Amino acid sequence: MIFWETLIFSLVILISECCRWPNSDVLFIIDSSLHIKPADFQRELDFVAKSIDQMDLSPAGSRVSLAMFTPMGRFVFPFSDQANRRDLQSRIQSTTYAPCDPNTSPTRCLPCASVNSIAKFALAQGNRKPFPDVIVVISGGKYQIPELLNKEVLLSPNSPIHAFYILVDGTYPQIADQHYAATANTLKVKSIK
Repeated sequence: MIFWETLIFSLVILISECCRWPNSDVLFIIDSSLHIKPADFQRELDFVAKSIDQMDLSPAGSRVSLAMFTPMGRFVFPFSDQANRRDLQSRIQSTTYAPCDPNTSPTRCLPCASVNSIAKFALAQGNRKPFPDVIVVISGGKYQIPELLNKEVLLSPNSPIHAFYILVDGTYPQIADQHYAATANTLKVKSIK
């Protein structure tokens, strides 16, 4: 009896540990443009919240930054503004869908941001050299957030960067439509529950 309880306990620990994020600096960039529906925006926030639940948030562990593409760049919180898990979850859930409409905006939604410009700014605010950087872009497949703008210089990382593009609306861009500034692989997930 003790053997089986120990085995079950060990399996539970193994299963829960395999889903943990490694210690890293994680930048989430969520789409809050007119190209995404409010329900999909909420799915983006839910994904970020669930991801944070799987992280060891601490000065020696993982740190998180959240930015929005409206198509202007807007930070919800930077790496340097680390709170406890409950405060971060509260800030994520209070983030509102705020697309910039070029027809009504006095600035015509300029300057437009890119994944590169948002990441460059975020990493300049709190990059830790010994920790890998993770950039998670969450958007829809109908419109792809620009990875790099014309004449924009690629960021120079201090540590390895792992980038992921997650689509929430069930549409996938055609391979011919995908233009990356650097070599990348596409990870497609049908649904996240």
